[in-house]
Amino acid sequence: MSHAASPHPDRFESLLAALIDRTLDAAGRTNLTAMLRDDPAKRDAYVALMQLDALLEWEHADGHAASSARSRTIMSQRQWRPLRGLAAAAGVLLAVGVFVYMQRPVPIARLTRATASITQRDAALAVGDDLYAGYVHLPEGQAEIAFASGAIVTLIGPCDLDLRDPRAARLSQGHLSVHVPHQAAGFAIETPAARCVDLGTRFNVDVTPTGATQVRVWEGRVRVHPHDVSGTVMELTAMDAVLVREGQVRQWSLADPSAEEPQELLRDPGFEGPGDARGWAGFNDHVRRTTDHVRTGKSALLFTSGGGVVTAWQSVDVHSLAGSMAIFEAYARHDADDPLAADSAQSLSVRIRFFAESRAHAVGRNVEFTLLSPKDAADDYRWTRDVFDIPPGAQEMLISLIYRDGGKSTGRAYLDDLSIKPAQSTESLQRSNGS
Repeated sequence: MSHAASPHPDRFESLLAALIDRTLDAAGRTNLTAMLRDDPAKRDAYVALMQLDALLEWEHADGHAASSARSRTIMSQRQWRPLRGLAAAAGVLLAVGVFVYMQRPVPIARLTRATASITQRDAALAVGDDLYAGYVHLPEGQAEIAFASGAIVTLIGPCDLDLRDPRAARLSQGHLSVHVPHQAAGFAIETPAARCVDLGTRFNVDVTPTGATQVRVWEGRVRVHPHDVSGTVMELTAMDAVLVREGQVRQWSLADPSAEEPQELLRDPGFEGPGDARGWAGFNDHVRRTTDHVRTGKSALLFTSGGGVVTAWQSVDVHSLAGSMAIFEAYARHDADDPLAADSAQSLSVRIRFFAESRAHAVGRNVEFTLLSPKDAADDYRWTRDVFDIPPGAQEMLISLIYRDGGKSTGRAYLDDLSIKPAQSTESLQRSNGS
């Protein structure tokens, strides 16, 4: 197109001023359009100025229309500087405005469900609250977080999750399940041992206190990048699972028909009895089997106040499992028929200790799971699930059931379907060679 039909170049600034002032006529718009089409520098200046004007308009949108109009009149009456100065000034002001705007915290997710207290930056959260970058702590119960990308993450406490951005988070310890719809593909869960990149799927991640990471895929695909195994990338599909721990990789199929069910390590996990012959010791008037509030089977375990602490225990031989992982599950509830249950300080927990040649030689760290706390509702069983390490060198695992009544003269709690199983029972462990 010939430049003969275009206005004189020094009119560009005047046309922009009229556009900002809302006084540009049809002929002026035609001329401005021709300039923008033919000159990339003018287009850059136009975009910068329009963004700056929009930013100023947004800042004055709360009742300052008259002030904004006066500002436009003053602006339109001033002499415009050459194009280069205009573009530079507009660009600097725009950059300053964007910088200031970006300093404001931006929510990257929202809490959509919670069955227990959950905090971020030591502040209690409520369902519907926006979540920002930083750690979320769930000491118990379950919580659901909807990320802005569309990914849905369900936490099972105790769990610590560091929210990074709408498409990434880091699980320090605990258990979570992830659902990533197609539009959120690429969502990543980082752990101390691996990076898990979702390609549109459903999967679970378990991280023990030592950082060992287990991934199970139920639908779709997940790409796992172990941190300590150079060059290794595993792409898991539905019913695949992997354990990454200290440079070791163990992979298996959850759908393998030849795979045996993980062996239950506890004797009498459902408290079906009879007596103490099935493995549990310490039963007395304050901890005994009952047919009340049975979840499955024929009986459950009943704890009643005994003026302090009530315990029962069981010893398990774990010499063949030393250095591996185990899965813990249990169901517990307060007694809803106890009129003082709400005021009681009663709690129920499971403590696991490990020993080598004798009880005088403890190995590793103790593990303790809180099954019930005083604030838990008494209307139904509460499910607890977690994973833990069986330390190298362990030969005996001692499981203690601990009921504390807080010195109250009344209190009852029930426990059923307690289970401890190896995280994997049939797959072989091999050190990856990077292939």
